Amino acid sequence: MNNQRKNAFTVFMMIAATLLAKLLGMFRGVFLAASYGTDIQAEAFAAASKIPLTFFDLLLGAAILGCFIPAYNSFNQSRTKQANRFACTFLNIVILLTGIMSLLGMLFSDSLLAVLSPKLNPQSAALASKLLKIMFPMITFTGAAYVLVGVLQSKGSFIVPSLISAVSNGAIIVYFLFFDQKFGIEGLAVAYIIAWFLQLAVLVYPLCKTDFRYRLCIDLKMPETKKALKTVFPIMAGSWLSPATVLIGTYFSPFTKEAAPLAAFDYANNLFIIIAGIITYGLCNFIFPSLSRLSSQGSAKEYAKAVKDGLSAMLLIIVPVCAGVIALNKQLVCLVYMRGNFSAQSAVSTSNAFLGFSIGIVGYSLIEILNRVFYSKGKTSAPVVAAVIGIAVNIISCITLSLIFPHSTIPSLVYISGAASLGLCAASAYLLFKCKKEIDGVVDRAFLINCLKILTSGLLSFGIMYGLACLTDTHFSLQSFVSNFLTCAVVFVCGTAVFLAFCFVFKVSQCKDILKILNISSKKKKEGD
Repeated sequence: MNNQRKNAFTVFMMIAATLLAKLLGMFRGVFLAASYGTDIQAEAFAAASKIPLTFFDLLLGAAILGCFIPAYNSFNQSRTKQANRFACTFLNIVILLTGIMSLLGMLFSDSLLAVLSPKLNPQSAALASKLLKIMFPMITFTGAAYVLVGVLQSKGSFIVPSLISAVSNGAIIVYFLFFDQKFGIEGLAVAYIIAWFLQLAVLVYPLCKTDFRYRLCIDLKMPETKKALKTVFPIMAGSWLSPATVLIGTYFSPFTKEAAPLAAFDYANNLFIIIAGIITYGLCNFIFPSLSRLSSQGSAKEYAKAVKDGLSAMLLIIVPVCAGVIALNKQLVCLVYMRGNFSAQSAVSTSNAFLGFSIGIVGYSLIEILNRVFYSKGKTSAPVVAAVIGIAVNIISCITLSLIFPHSTIPSLVYISGAASLGLCAASAYLLFKCKKEIDGVVDRAFLINCLKILTSGLLSFGIMYGLACLTDTHFSLQSFVSNFLTCAVVFVCGTAVFLAFCFVFKVSQCKDILKILNISSKKKKEGD
């Protein structure tokens, strides 16, 4: 139980660190919306800022951690030098590849924008091309940071890696506070480069306290290097769904008739990633290295238990969040963005897009965890097929629903983001199906019943939240921060209390663990007294 409490504390601290990073990311978006609203500069920045990191995610993002962590954890303690050499080799390959990608992106920025955002007006397109040339090199810092995060997590250091996004978001907020009026949108692009460099710099100190030492080497003859490189493409393809969702939305949004649809889609997507990522990334980053170790040790029962506990814990936390976000999507958008140059019309467009995204929160979280489950087992085909299914469903939904736009009273941005959520749900359903077939002891009858109890509790709590939202604020306030905050706080707290009550009534398995931990804590407190 002590080990269980220690793990719970570590996960809590990681979630807290991720929460801080995501909150700062939200404030970064708040400053961006207040400074530029949804005007030409905002449209240009939305197009330019997404392309570098989206391309990185498509080509290297998940592949770095998905390939690196299992291979790095395969070295035992007696092979520290070989492990360091492998890590340095992997790091140098990533730096080389991202450097080439940066150069190509800068040279062909106009062509990239013409393909990915063909409906941008000439002024926005010209500015976006200029910003893209400035921002593309940040993927080199991103790639290096990903590898070093993998080293630290494999050595049991989770808190600092969880905080690096807080550092970069904080740096950008400092730019908005002190330099934005002087240097404008182009200065903001430079600030993004500096912010990503700071992420990398923050990792150096904790790495110096370990036995890791950087070497300028590329050893392609190491068996671990060959094994990792062989899995790069399938893991890379398995991560395509999330960045493809951004690219598909970037392409289809400008075809809608709403005001500044690309900026509205971007603001909604950022808020979606912040909310969905707070819990998901904390749990994923904690359990993935341990899953890799359990898999390599052949502990089938312990492995299955770790996966089930991780999935159940994620659902227990993310389901009420999803219910609250769907019920309060308008109030949340106004609460976060409604100030400065972010107009009432911008709030309406963004809330429309955010409503569609909010439906996919549970699917997004399931995909992130289940992908890591398959990678830890060395099974790369299921995430690839799931990504292809999700992308296909997204594109088909966008095309099909776009035919309804002129004849429907539902805002078109709801369709674009809703299509993304349909893709996420389809991919997560496929991964659960494959997990049941290929990994013993995870998706069994008891687990499915437990998940059904959690989802039923969430559905009931959503009914309460939606009803309260209608009673407390029938027409969401476009101007009142206090009104939106109170509505969100009251509705979510009451809805979460109802959700937990139903979980205890339905005897969700994790509730027993919570009671055990609380009981032990109370006994120790009494003994201390």
